[in-house]
Amino acid sequence: MLTPFTSQDQIDDLAAMSREYEKQEALRMTNQSPGAGATSNNGVGSSRQPTEPYINEIIPVDPNRARRRPGEQDLRSSR
Repeated sequence: MLTPFTSQDQIDDLAAMSREYEKQEALRMTNQSPGAGATSNNGVGSSRQPTEPYINEIIPVDPNRARRRPGEQDLRSSR
């Protein structure tokens, strides 16, 4: 039978998950994959497979472009 987590167990678990997340983000920001250190230098496995796209990819925005306000009618869809 499992015992419920205590508050301290939950805090410790969240702290560990936060450290792991920060470590992965630091690797991602330096353009390294988490398993980059696991490949050998003999050429086997040295080709990098494309990873899944990063969901927080920066998207350029034109600041001069007019924006629609919530509740405004889209003229293109009303025709």
